[in-house]
Amino acid sequence: MISPFPHQTFLGLPRTIQHLVGLVLSDRSGAHCNHARRVMEAIRFGHAMETAFGRRLEGVEGVLKRSPPTLFSVETYRQLRNLIEDRRAMKVLQHAELVTHDLIAALHTLPPEFRRLGILKHILTPADAEVVALAVDNDQSGDGVISRSMLAKRLTSCGSRKQFFEVVEEELFSRFLMPVNGPVIDDPRITAIRNVKALIRAGRRYRNCLRKYCPELTGELAFYEFDDGEHQAVISVKAHFAAAGVLDELNGVDNKDLPDEGREKVVKAFAAAGVISLEHAGTRLWNEVGYAFNRLQSSSSQTASKKFSDEVVSMVTNQIAQQCVCTQS
Repeated sequence: MISPFPHQTFLGLPRTIQHLVGLVLSDRSGAHCNHARRVMEAIRFGHAMETAFGRRLEGVEGVLKRSPPTLFSVETYRQLRNLIEDRRAMKVLQHAELVTHDLIAALHTLPPEFRRLGILKHILTPADAEVVALAVDNDQSGDGVISRSMLAKRLTSCGSRKQFFEVVEEELFSRFLMPVNGPVIDDPRITAIRNVKALIRAGRRYRNCLRKYCPELTGELAFYEFDDGEHQAVISVKAHFAAAGVLDELNGVDNKDLPDEGREKVVKAFAAAGVISLEHAGTRLWNEVGYAFNRLQSSSSQTASKKFSDEVVSMVTNQIAQQCVCTQS
């Protein structure tokens, strides 16, 4: 805490002058002590501000009136000194019911373009602001990347904290993960998912776990959407040494399987581009077997254990039977 001498005189000053003294004492220039005493001796706030900053700054008195009766730390005053010189930051501070340490820290953490009322209303802590700053600190250009000014406007228009951090998430993933180009599928029903934002948004639309595959978008997998008006699905394609690629997964909304008719359309469309299907190997079924094993491992009662064991046995038995039929035919 900053406690100028003499204490009794300082504690009797108006709150605005006390905070102004704090701002002066936070200056690293070396002349702050003499300035602080002259600020304390000033008759009016305007004179005190001229002493502190060399000029009168509009709105500062109102901001200091809405600051708490206790003094800030030296670092917070240094942050506030910088914000006072920023038009956008001052607008936020002037509209705040209470100018707190957290508000000052959050504003200071955000890049200047993002110090907006519409953005700060979704930020509850300085840590929130740090997440936003990480996401928007992106000077790259290209597929899926928008300018900082456009992003600031988009964040400002968000109607809820949930929507706000969905946009922040997209930007953060886009900053650190670059897209991979999969096989070109020349079919109007199929759209390539070429960047992380598109993958995250597809995950929300299909209500599935596509987000967890963002790291794979850097080289392991390529993703596509299929929509013929009747069937909709997300498809992942893995690289393959003997083909343009191999169909890895094919799922509809909520990870539900497509009807056989829709599945056949997708397989044929990708086959035309050299992407093969490993349906004969029962890839999809073995995923389901894996899920059944997960449920089995976490079961804690005999009833549940029997149920999930039966699921595994049934699926594997059916798959063996299908393979025998295929072999005989």
